[in-house]
Amino acid sequence: MRWHIPQRPHPERSTGRAARRTPWLRTAAPLAATLFGAGLLIGLGGTPRGHAAEPDGLARRIEGLLAQERLDHEGVALVLRSPSQAEPLYALRPAEPRIPASNVKLVVSYVALRELTPNFRWRTRFFLVEEQDDPRLPPRQGLLVEGGGDPTLTRADLDTIALRLRLTGLDRIDGHLFYDDRMFEGPAYPEAWGPIEDEMPWYAPVSPFILNLNTAGFLIVVGGDGTRVDVIPQPPLPEARIFSQFNWIEDGRESIRLRQLPSVNGLAFSVSGDLLPLERTFSVATAIIDPVDHFFRQLRWSLQQAGLGGQLPLSQFSGTTPVAGPVYTHYSRPLGAYLREVNKESNNLVAEVMLRALALRQKEVGITSEDGLAVVNEVVAHDFPEYAEQLRFFDGSGLSRDNRVTAGFIVALLERVLTRFEFRAEYLSSLSVGGWDGTLQNRSFPRRQWGRIRAKSGTLKGVQNLSGYFNFGSDLVVFSFLIQDDPRDYLSLQRAQDRVISGIFDSFIENAAPPASAKTYRPPMPAPPVPEPKRQQLSAVSAQ
Repeated sequence: MRWHIPQRPHPERSTGRAARRTPWLRTAAPLAATLFGAGLLIGLGGTPRGHAAEPDGLARRIEGLLAQERLDHEGVALVLRSPSQAEPLYALRPAEPRIPASNVKLVVSYVALRELTPNFRWRTRFFLVEEQDDPRLPPRQGLLVEGGGDPTLTRADLDTIALRLRLTGLDRIDGHLFYDDRMFEGPAYPEAWGPIEDEMPWYAPVSPFILNLNTAGFLIVVGGDGTRVDVIPQPPLPEARIFSQFNWIEDGRESIRLRQLPSVNGLAFSVSGDLLPLERTFSVATAIIDPVDHFFRQLRWSLQQAGLGGQLPLSQFSGTTPVAGPVYTHYSRPLGAYLREVNKESNNLVAEVMLRALALRQKEVGITSEDGLAVVNEVVAHDFPEYAEQLRFFDGSGLSRDNRVTAGFIVALLERVLTRFEFRAEYLSSLSVGGWDGTLQNRSFPRRQWGRIRAKSGTLKGVQNLSGYFNFGSDLVVFSFLIQDDPRDYLSLQRAQDRVISGIFDSFIENAAPPASAKTYRPPMPAPPVPEPKRQQLSAVSAQ
């Protein structure tokens, strides 16, 4: 795989940007989400002022913006709607099916919160297994891990699990590590995704065992002299082998090539590329080829560090070995708190696992993506019957080009979210905020609009989508802007879409303000007089 520097990775395909987030955003974003949600509640009774009386003016403004950005009407679907009005403020091809790309995640998120509730947690269960090799000897103790598709597990969680096992009274594991991966059926890479391009991080394999989002990240540190490069796994990968080779170039375009090497002796990676001799640090990532092997190599290390095991060979559980009983169950963070990975970060793996979790009420093993899609179709047909015939869903992440939605349906879904008190806050806070975080952090919205647009982006070749909310304090507008069949590269198309969105936003602001001639001058009020403080004489007692 190849990265070009300093160009950012594909915004819809980046699986983790925690290292690049500004620390204060982690505190500001939840607070902003709460304030934004409060604005939305007030806005349910309001109307964006100005355009209700001038629909033709808004239409002319939008037509001009589309023409200015050379966006062909045949390739654009755009709907703007105020929740308090029966008719949309603007509608261009509202019922024409379009490729949604990652806007599919808006639908899957709605269904997941509705069916699973925001408090849903994935679980990973651990059992003791008795291995009797020789009846004359006491049985050995093995450990069986039942994969639950938990996408939140990290390297630090495995260390915590190992210590928790010690606290249960377990003092030795001298048998095998057994794994039960029967929860999911079907290919690790959904067929709807089409051909896979190497081990890109946005193509992380779907598995009941997920660790660090089934990706391996590396920090590339170019030393002060500009000729030394250190490759540091982030997070650490115990016993992983890293082969690196870099070429120094005087000018031109830099690139990094990262791939996992086939190996039976542990994880191995090759990192190479062409670099300028400049001091700096940057990150790259790749998908893990075998998620089960990766998970258990890291778990074995954690158990050994906790003093619980030796060689711990790995074996698939056959069901014939006696199971002594469960010793520990690890629960994930709540779905409502983790939904940001799906919508803000647009993580495809988490979306696919969440899709399969929808079928847990029907079955616990052998779950396929089709099982989850059946639940999605059932909910959509119940909640949005007027749109059901226009929609097609083939995956949960939006990588399939066979998915179809309409701009009118997306706007209707986003409006419905505002009425669902039980999960409205979690849904809204999972969306990216323009200029602040997620896939909209580095979009080209002007600074005056930062924090005022909350939406989900979606990108495929020739496809650029954005759907969400304009926030005007006590007013709001729900929108869906879907573009497809445009030959421009995704960055150029993205900037064109951003300029249209910014122009529409400013149009609402301009029409809401009174005209200059209607303003009257009011002189500033004089400041109130400040009394001079009284001086107190110190008494002899106080002076002592």
